[in-house]
Amino acid sequence: MKRFFLAVSAALLIVACGKQPSARAGAVGDEASPVAADAAPAVLSSPAPTGDPRSDYIFVTNFEYDDNDQVEWLKLECRKGEMTQDFGFEFNWSKDKEILVGEGSGEVSEDDINGDGWPDVVVFLGNFGVLSPLYFYGACVWNPDDESFVQVKEYEEIPNAEPCQLDGKPAVKSVSESLDGEVSTDYYVWEGRKLVLKQ
Repeated sequence: MKRFFLAVSAALLIVACGKQPSARAGAVGDEASPVAADAAPAVLSSPAPTGDPRSDYIFVTNFEYDDNDQVEWLKLECRKGEMTQDFGFEFNWSKDKEILVGEGSGEVSEDDINGDGWPDVVVFLGNFGVLSPLYFYGACVWNPDDESFVQVKEYEEIPNAEPCQLDGKPAVKSVSESLDGEVSTDYYVWEGRKLVLKQ
């Protein structure tokens, strides 16, 4: 039987171009730490202006473990009054990547990551590797047309995702370093509410 645990939201993190949403999460060399079973839910209130359809949201994150006590999913609830939207971010979606839950995992931040003027939701998942760790995040962008959130599946598969500007347009940058010190940079551009690798 799967067990459910609650993650602790330590802080509201502000994302800026060129900065990671969670600067303190999963420092180099840190070992993953388990999420306390009796921890309070990670809750963050939306800072949007009163009367705005994007305002008054509360965000709650929960970890779902498998039978081997490994994190299998991070669940995100976007709550507003009696309305709730549920999203799931799968861990270890790739056989060669085992994302570790550590300090900061489950923390939520709100920033406009796709440049449409509306605050979105970014949640820190965890890291892969120790010497040159890769940090992974989940994201949901706000859809003002039907006043709801839309999960961006591509975002959670981009290591070290950083919202930025590319050729004057919103984009996402991914900078990673190999074990031999080689640094590579990839850019992803928005096509609607999806991300596509720029060739």
